[in-house]
Amino acid sequence: MRTIFIVVLGYITGIIIGLYCKISIAFFYIGIFIVLAFMKNYIKPNIKRYSKLLVNKKVVCIFVIASIVSNSIVVYKNKSYENKYKKINEANFIAVIVSEPKQKQYYNQYKIKIETVDNNTKYKGDYLLLNLKQNMELSYGDRILFLGKFIMPEVQRNYKGFSYSTYLKSIGIYGCVEANSVKRLANQKGYFILKHIYSFRQNIKSVITKNIVDEDKRNLLLGILLGYDDELSDEVKEDFSNSGLSHILAVSGMHVSFVVMGIAVLLTKMRFSKRLSSIITIILLILFIFLTGEVPTVKRACITVILSLGASIVYRKSDTITNLSIALLIILLQNPFSILDTSLILSFLATIGIICFNYLVSFGNIKKSKNSKNMLLSNLYEHSKQIFQISISAQVFILPISIVVFNKITLTFLFSNLLISFIISSILILGFTSIVLQIKFIYIILNFLLGLILSIANFFASIPLSKVIITTPSIFFVVIYYCILILFIYIKILRKKEIKRRLEKRVLTFVDNFKQSIFKRSRKLLIVIIAIVITLQITYKSNPILKIYFIDVGQGDSCLIITPNKETILVDGGGSKNFDVGQKTLLPYLLDRKIKTIDYLIISHFDTDHVRTDFYIYYKK
Repeated sequence: MRTIFIVVLGYITGIIIGLYCKISIAFFYIGIFIVLAFMKNYIKPNIKRYSKLLVNKKVVCIFVIASIVSNSIVVYKNKSYENKYKKINEANFIAVIVSEPKQKQYYNQYKIKIETVDNNTKYKGDYLLLNLKQNMELSYGDRILFLGKFIMPEVQRNYKGFSYSTYLKSIGIYGCVEANSVKRLANQKGYFILKHIYSFRQNIKSVITKNIVDEDKRNLLLGILLGYDDELSDEVKEDFSNSGLSHILAVSGMHVSFVVMGIAVLLTKMRFSKRLSSIITIILLILFIFLTGEVPTVKRACITVILSLGASIVYRKSDTITNLSIALLIILLQNPFSILDTSLILSFLATIGIICFNYLVSFGNIKKSKNSKNMLLSNLYEHSKQIFQISISAQVFILPISIVVFNKITLTFLFSNLLISFIISSILILGFTSIVLQIKFIYIILNFLLGLILSIANFFASIPLSKVIITTPSIFFVVIYYCILILFIYIKILRKKEIKRRLEKRVLTFVDNFKQSIFKRSRKLLIVIIAIVITLQITYKSNPILKIYFIDVGQGDSCLIITPNKETILVDGGGSKNFDVGQKTLLPYLLDRKIKTIDYLIISHFDTDHVRTDFYIYYKK
């Protein structure tokens, strides 16, 4: 039994209940125990036997304790996020800069770590975003003093819409503070290593900016190497999303594997022992986490590799599922709201899919030949097969979450990923090499390869029907999907295990008895089901409702009307010169309402805040 896996499952359960139910799970468990104690004498002996077979008391205890701990943390932190800065309007802040600047339209944005607010140390250690209007260069580790106005982050404004407050929680930030100017104080002690890491990160950016002139190519390389995806244009991001290549813009397991291979080759050339090489690699991977901005995907990949290397150092066998569980537990212990991070969810699900599902997806084998031409074809086939298997395995596991978040399925992801697989490794190797050896020839090759990736993404994104728009599925669909998937893997992977055969025998016996009980009362049950269905249909049909929804699109106006006959009418669509309301607000809102087409579109007038030409809705009429 993987104890740490049970701990993680319990920890996640407690977090989810704390987030969405906002109650203490301890009372729920107490209620269950009271009910079970009361019903103990009324439960039939055969049900008791089945329950003892299916339920392990040790597993239940571990699960319950882990869920209570995480639930208590989340409930406490939720109250803290809501109330801690509620009474702060304008105050004197002393803080430390813990990020590089992000250039916005009217200000520079920094992540800061609070020391005091109006000389009160109650807020020490909290993270905020500083929107600084002053044109002043600040670097990691600078201590600053400023008069700032605290701004509570916006909550969800539309049905299932984006919540800036939730997003900030997922990265451990309480809110934003605005300041016109700041005063730099003495440098904060204890930030020496991190300050130099972020300085090195800035130097890498400067080197790449200097040698790659084209903006799209430069930003793409920065995104691939260091996770700088904020500076990529919306068009490029859309192309990568529609072609199923968004994952290469996020530093993840693939990048970490190349880093580890590079370190291994270097240390082997320097004739270090295997054990010392593992220790050095672990240290460098920890530094790499900070170099890439501590993004969850990098943490997951680096922690799993570190645990694997650590196991080899102490001569223990490494277990992949345990390593993944520990990685997730470390991330959630640091910030339980990280579970809301889409990239974290997709990263772990894709990794689990590759581990559990990869070998089940097979495209057959080809006989190897000694002929060099046939050998080349054989290697090409094996590489293509591996890419297809990995892509399908990952996609199967992330599919429902991907649909919920992005409302689309990419149909060309297999072929786009296959083509990219021949290029991305070269870009990673040459990209990291170019930082150390600034040779012009390397940048010429990089320019060509980066242009090729941009062309591939654009080509597959522009293919008709390359993506299918889908309305947001219900949580019921997602749960059923993963239940079926887990059952399928369970049957395939555990087929030969004795415990599984015993469990199946008991369960099938129980199911058979249940079926016989149902068949005895089949007529009565059938009559009851038919009566319920007819009643629901009559109630639904006899009470047609006119629904009117007002959509928050910012400054402009938009209204959705659903008639009793289920016809959809959209009145205005909103709009902004600096923000694509149609793509980023209106279309997701309609898909969340399970509306993919509209019957009538009414435009009150053609001002920018009521309608734009680049409108992303499908029309019936």
